[in-house]
Amino acid sequence: MKRLLEEEMMDDPALDDHRHREALGGLHRINSISGVERTLWPLIQNLFDGELSTISLLDIASGSGEIPIKLAQRARSRGLHVDLAGCDFSPLARRVALEKCEAADIKMRYETIDVTQESLAAMGSFDVVMCNLFLHHLEEETAIHVLREASQITKRLLVINDIRRDCINLLLANIVPRILTRSKVVHVDAVRSVRAAYSDREFRSLAEKADLHHVRVRNVFPKRMILTWSPQ
Repeated sequence: MKRLLEEEMMDDPALDDHRHREALGGLHRINSISGVERTLWPLIQNLFDGELSTISLLDIASGSGEIPIKLAQRARSRGLHVDLAGCDFSPLARRVALEKCEAADIKMRYETIDVTQESLAAMGSFDVVMCNLFLHHLEEETAIHVLREASQITKRLLVINDIRRDCINLLLANIVPRILTRSKVVHVDAVRSVRAAYSDREFRSLAEKADLHHVRVRNVFPKRMILTWSPQ
């Protein structure tokens, strides 16, 4: 199954706020049911030790921020603290994320940045740098740029979470979003996302070209893969 990159509807600057919010809500519902943060939490939890009760985390292309917010809530329930930061090119995504933060009583620094064009250095450095379900939006060279930028501000752990491209996932993308959300944007973009996703081999190749050595890539439910890397 050959990779096919098409512009997604949510990336269209002309998309009106109502449909954009509806799409963000649909993605939130899908991510909640698929349990993304449950998969990611053990990676974060392992960084805490007996003397360390706070870690800093940047979520790149954070969208409405539901994944880092849920990770921060999990940490708080265990008496730990995640100092959150996020960035996205969409001003609306920033507004929605900060609304969610206020509702959850979570503080989050959130910047409007186009990570495909701009440097992340101004954000500072973080114990954890995370990027969820974003790399499949990008051409290979741009994805490599984002990985390289992310690695340069990572102090302890880089986590890249994305979908896998295969025929079964394409079938699921045609069915599951129509059950979970009424957003036509999500219905279209879910299929385009799977077609644009990288394979396991291509994912590893991106990391190598970004000079990330000794990465670990593992497949996780549902039809996703997580790349982890730590600076030497």
